[in-house]
Amino acid sequence: MLILGIDSATPVASAALADENGLLGEVLLNVGLTHSEQLLPMIDDLLRQCRRRISEVTVIGVSAGPGSFTGLRIGMATAKALAQGLSAASGVASAAEAVSGGGVAVAASGGAAPGTSDAFSDAAAAPGGVAPGTSVTSGGSAPGEGVRLLAIPTLEAMAWQLAGQPAYVSPMLNARRGQIYTALYQWTEGSSGSNSSNNGGNGSSGSSSSGSNSSGSNGSGDLSAVFASRQRGKKDRLPAGADLSPWAPVCLIPPEAAGPEAWAERLARQKSSVYLLGDGAAMYREIWARSLGERAVILPPFLGLCRGSFIALAALGKLARSGEEPAEDFYPLKPIYLRGI
Repeated sequence: MLILGIDSATPVASAALADENGLLGEVLLNVGLTHSEQLLPMIDDLLRQCRRRISEVTVIGVSAGPGSFTGLRIGMATAKALAQGLSAASGVASAAEAVSGGGVAVAASGGAAPGTSDAFSDAAAAPGGVAPGTSVTSGGSAPGEGVRLLAIPTLEAMAWQLAGQPAYVSPMLNARRGQIYTALYQWTEGSSGSNSSNNGGNGSSGSSSSGSNSSGSNGSGDLSAVFASRQRGKKDRLPAGADLSPWAPVCLIPPEAAGPEAWAERLARQKSSVYLLGDGAAMYREIWARSLGERAVILPPFLGLCRGSFIALAALGKLARSGEEPAEDFYPLKPIYLRGI
């Protein structure tokens, strides 16, 4: 299994690769360019660095929102086009080739208003491809095994920064007009398992790769063996994942657009510390400090960036919990658009 995670919900563009043993590599750019210019070259570069082919991808996770309307459409269009292109032909050499094979326009500047038709949702199947409503099969998959496209809520993916920690987490994104996109999640004591290792929050901006040699291990004993092997000069891959089947943040308040003052009042009712992250947390720091006092734990801005690695790991956890299921019909998937005013 090879998972491609795509996040374009904010000005940050990011892509990551993961397999059943955890994170393989990640590319993150925070340079303000249009995502339609960045995503496909980024994915191709990531695949080359990880010594993988686009045809090996069996699962695509994409940030579903809330976030920038245009950014969400570009990410969703890219993910759908890749899934459809991989279904239409085997042996494709690059992400751009897969997209062109899918016959879906990625450019979504301007886009359509929420609730209206979009290029990505109404795109017709490419000649020789699949019709809407059918399973999608990748050139890198076994016969009958479909490429799955999983839509991961942006705020849920951000909560993976504190994966497995017994804490309340409130990711926040600037929604403009004096509002934030936010939600409230909680990781419980047993959500990470007894032998889990947490990779959330340890990534760095730019591209990274854990190597192509799988250790096949996640437990503490196996981890010690890997460290001992590396001390002897071997370059085994460091485990960057865990048994993700029990990992899932409990959503206490679903994503919404809210005013900072009103949201601070709701958080104050939790009567415990809340981790706040994202650009919305930094922007309204004074409000959180006034309403929550020492219970507000505001993470530094760089720890609140949306990341493809969190999308990929959240998708991996979702697959581990759901088990073997038929490929999802990705045609009806649309971004989560929120606007309170």
